[in-house]
Amino acid sequence: MKKQLLTLSLLIFAFVSFANQSSLRIISENNTPFYIYLNGVQQNQQPTLDFQMNGLIYQSYSVRIKFTSMFYNSIHKNISLVDHFGRKGSATYKVMEKYNGKMDLSLLHFNVNNTNSHPVATCENQNGANNYYSNTTIIQNGNTVVTSTSVNNSNSPNGIMNGFNTCYGVHPSNFNRIINAIDDETFSDDQLQLAKRITRKNCLTSNQIKEIAEIFSFEDTRLKYLKFAYQYAHDKNNYWVVNEALTFSSSKRELNQFIQ
Repeated sequence: MKKQLLTLSLLIFAFVSFANQSSLRIISENNTPFYIYLNGVQQNQQPTLDFQMNGLIYQSYSVRIKFTSMFYNSIHKNISLVDHFGRKGSATYKVMEKYNGKMDLSLLHFNVNNTNSHPVATCENQNGANNYYSNTTIIQNGNTVVTSTSVNNSNSPNGIMNGFNTCYGVHPSNFNRIINAIDDETFSDDQLQLAKRITRKNCLTSNQIKEIAEIFSFEDTRLKYLKFAYQYAHDKNNYWVVNEALTFSSSKRELNQFIQ
């Protein structure tokens, strides 16, 4: 009996330890090897195209990526290893080259340690009730890419209140589909219209709104979208981060004046 209790205790300890740790994977999109620094400490002695690390205990890390090629800029970025509810898990980031030639780090997908959990996202309120969804709705070329099941819940206790709605963050894996859907549109006007529909139908963070804005090639289109999206951001106190998507100081001033 004591041996069985000891085995059970070890299993419980192992499960709790796993749930309190995160793992990180960073892969290169352009086949350029790189070095990784987490919180200022170099992690790999040899340059790599695919970095993986387990047993990470903090919710966020300061990341610096240094490339072996002198033609690429280093990346400095703070990354999160938890979801919107603070749950730790496995995060995969992608090193990619942006439209302006600069290198950036983008979240590819995130899986929480608790396998019983599932992503949820919200829809705009049509009739005064609070609705939540088990997936994300994307309508592209008149077709639903990712379907959602609506559940009316006026007193949901787990979300963040956004206006009259209970606001759940879009799961990173679903957000990656959103990015791809908008990027697949050929014309800028079509991209903007799809981005607006998705923003109205889902609960997005300021950082996610910034990433959507960076898809647009033209500054004026980015500015139009950022003005539109402000009312739907569930963390308006962090909306300052979207300024990173704008190039010109005049655009940033216009956006800040609009928000004020």
